[in-house]
Amino acid sequence: MDESMIASIKLVTGEEILCLLVDIIESGKYTSVLIQKPMLLTKNRSRRSSNKSYQISNWLVADDPNKDFYEINVDKIIITTVIKNREIIDDYKKFFTPALKPRPKLKNLPKKAESEIGYVGTVDDFRIRLEHIYKMDSHTK
Repeated sequence: MDESMIASIKLVTGEEILCLLVDIIESGKYTSVLIQKPMLLTKNRSRRSSNKSYQISNWLVADDPNKDFYEINVDKIIITTVIKNREIIDDYKKFFTPALKPRPKLKNLPKKAESEIGYVGTVDDFRIRLEHIYKMDSHTK
């Protein structure tokens, strides 16, 4: 990820997005900016939750994970600036850094370890137990 291309774009809607600037596309009378990996940058309203004055989250909640690039018409952009703040760059990169190690699957753990970490059974196990309890209660009434 090229840090010199990480930018903040303020849109006419008031949203501020962090993204990678890829290209400027000029086609006839329309000009647009091609971006990649957009994230929403918002001001942190609660001072108690963290020391940071900003929060980074997904720009599009129902985004297609296979979509790499987005095109924004320059008429919808107020200002674009390259990010120089090291803390914001590092926080932005965290969203796209893969996990170091996958977590172990609970089914492969020994029985003793399962109860120690809180794993008791599968959904089907509990469904059967609850059905049994429900039938017992219904017969006793």
